[in-house]
Amino acid sequence: MKNIRLRGVVDRAARADENDTLQIKSALGALGYYKTPGYGVTPYPDEPMFDGIKKYQRDNKLRVDGVMKPGGETEDSMNNRVADVQATERARHGAKVRRKQRHGQPGPTDAAGKICPDGYYSTNEKFCVPFTGVCMDNWVCRPYPSGGGTRG
Repeated sequence: MKNIRLRGVVDRAARADENDTLQIKSALGALGYYKTPGYGVTPYPDEPMFDGIKKYQRDNKLRVDGVMKPGGETEDSMNNRVADVQATERARHGAKVRRKQRHGQPGPTDAAGKICPDGYYSTNEKFCVPFTGVCMDNWVCRPYPSGGGTRG
């Protein structure tokens, strides 16, 4: 997941950029502050997003106003927290794969049966892609039988 780079202010009173909204929902989801509503993820601001922003601000001792600004304290804090989560997950995932490989179990494979390199996982057994430790909002990360991870 890339850092949030807002184009404009995001609050209930302003018209939010669709890309800004999706970035915020993705970051909040990765940090456990946004649960995808039954109608799915949309590029439009919704109450669960604003509730997640406020809860994130409260939990991280930031100004609780439900507003995010380009380069603001909430954006900076979220970028730092997501980076921390990704680093932890990459380290944990790499250790798990190395442990499995030491015990003679191969890593995940691509469609051709080629074993994915360390730190990669297989997407539905088709492609090897880097494991970042964070899944998209409505995807489920689950362990790959040989120690990698898949999104499904």
